[in-house]
Amino acid sequence: MMKKIIKQIIALTALLLFMLAATARVFASFEDLGAGARAAGMANAFTAIADDAYAVYYNPAGLAGLRNPEAASSMGKMFMNLSDNSDIGDTNLMMAYPLKFAVMGIGVKNFALDGYYGENQYAFAAARRFRYFDLGVSLKQMTVEYGSTKYTANAIDNNTGFAGGAGDPVFDSGLSKSGFGADAGILKKSGDLSFGIALQNIVAPDMGLKETYKLPLRIKTGMALIKPGYKLSGEYNKEESAGSFRLGAEVNVLTFFRLRGGFEYGPDIANISAGASYRMNLFSFDYAFTLPLSGVEETLGNHWIGLSVRFGELPEQVMASEKTIRESGAAREKKDPMTEKIRKLTLKNMKRLYLLALAAEKRGEYENARRYHQQVIVYNVPTVVSGDPEIMELISKSREAQDKHGDRVSSAPTDIERMKKHFSTATEYYKNKEYEKAVKEWKKVLEIDPAHKLSLAKIALAEAELAEEKEQDKLKKMKEHFSKATVYYIKGEYARAIKEWQKVLELDPSHELSRQKIMQAQEKLKNE
Repeated sequence: MMKKIIKQIIALTALLLFMLAATARVFASFEDLGAGARAAGMANAFTAIADDAYAVYYNPAGLAGLRNPEAASSMGKMFMNLSDNSDIGDTNLMMAYPLKFAVMGIGVKNFALDGYYGENQYAFAAARRFRYFDLGVSLKQMTVEYGSTKYTANAIDNNTGFAGGAGDPVFDSGLSKSGFGADAGILKKSGDLSFGIALQNIVAPDMGLKETYKLPLRIKTGMALIKPGYKLSGEYNKEESAGSFRLGAEVNVLTFFRLRGGFEYGPDIANISAGASYRMNLFSFDYAFTLPLSGVEETLGNHWIGLSVRFGELPEQVMASEKTIRESGAAREKKDPMTEKIRKLTLKNMKRLYLLALAAEKRGEYENARRYHQQVIVYNVPTVVSGDPEIMELISKSREAQDKHGDRVSSAPTDIERMKKHFSTATEYYKNKEYEKAVKEWKKVLEIDPAHKLSLAKIALAEAELAEEKEQDKLKKMKEHFSKATVYYIKGEYARAIKEWQKVLELDPSHELSRQKIMQAQEKLKNE
């Protein structure tokens, strides 16, 4: 019973820390803890970049630069391993969709402390590109909720120091409060430089339960250097009388892999961040880690995981985007060795998909052909080679093929059907321990789809079983030959014994005991 009371007191203490803002930079309501694993890996220095769906949160003006629909979601565990075992989590979902007149975005964000405290934000954003800059606004519906416990219903009297049976007057009007707020942002790009300003809570809702508490205005001013292979960003965040500096970087290590890092410093706060992402066609998988160096002690930091999806180009944007890509490619007359390497690798992967599409067409498998052509069209081409003529030609050919075949139905079994058949047959062989036959069937799957990971894994397992069978068979034969040799040796038939031990050495040349036995048998022959 006492342990339970102590645990509840600890949880209440954590809740009060949130309410009283004992460490203002960490525990204030609707604190700027970021959203999404990508920006978190750059210490949230994202105001001047804001080039994905998370622009809804960081700088709504960034939405104006998106050409394709995007969706992204992430989950974060905040301040892990606190001494009171608090479970603090942050989840969010962001979406962006370009229209002819503007780019629209929506966002949902939830921050919660183990059932005792919660913050919810629902945002609707819109952004438009003007001649000299991008402008965006975001309208927010915000709710703060406090958990109901026996302490909120039976508060401690300030005069006596004991619970008096009455509820906490702070919660007389309820355990939650909602309000509407607004953000605005501007983004200006000049060559490789990008400048951004975000004003959060320019319309500040009153989130106080008993007394008025309006969220403070937060002003973010940032600048970023955006190159084809990396991004560097810095910004200053001003909130009331406090402020902090943030620096972040993102580097394209490979066409599909990125590393990130960042640092934040200000009064009573110092954080370091790191992150990485893996992109696979339309999908990007992200991870970030932030470690507080001051303010919050004895914690394992914040951990974020995220998934984002970038969909194909919108039909009404295709011509305009192709023109922009061609112009940017023509301006890039010289290519360094790394750029050429990226171009060749990208072209190789896209040609493979295009050739698979042509092969499917010849077999009459039009569904598969359309699928491969679509992968060529939406392929994640690195910015540095986006205007390459060969790449653009492949994309154009795939679009023409899509239009040509339309909704034609395949006259032969699809690749997927044949893959399923071979995979099922291989599985049966594997169950019956016919590993060689199973490997042959799985290899037929790989002939259709060389990147079929499950078949590759199954082949590895089957080959391991084959190797184990061969090893066991070898050991069995060695044992039989050794036993025969021993019997011959006991009977005095030393020559026959030597032959059997030699067969053991043929199977395992390192078998030292057989070598010693042969020498002993040879000595016996000499003495006869």
